[in-house]
Amino acid sequence: MARKPKSAGPSGAFLIRVCLGSLVGSLLLAAIAYGTGYLYFAKGLFLGAFLSPLHLLGLKSMVSRVLAAGQTQGPGLFRIYHLIRWVLFALIIWALLTVSVFCLLGALVSYTWFLLVLVWAGLKTAK
Repeated sequence: MARKPKSAGPSGAFLIRVCLGSLVGSLLLAAIAYGTGYLYFAKGLFLGAFLSPLHLLGLKSMVSRVLAAGQTQGPGLFRIYHLIRWVLFALIIWALLTVSVFCLLGALVSYTWFLLVLVWAGLKTAK
């Protein structure tokens, strides 16, 4: 017998708050880095500003599809989506490295900022 998930997942307002907070902070950091002359670092921050929220929305979509597939098809679908995520991750790392190591570093800083915003929004809604 298939169990229903207890939660429908994060609310739309929560996702918008996380995505906008991440975008604003990363784009501000990218503008500061560009203004100080760190062009490749700024490019990485800029790309990471858009890739991080895209990653969150992709994960939410993947999880909802896997949970909707049930216990018979869900594990296989999870494996396929997990493989696709790792291939995309490797391609994005490779693409950022072809630009510059500082571009990859900027994207990692932007993703770290995204994670901090995600934790902050989660703690704020948990109260």
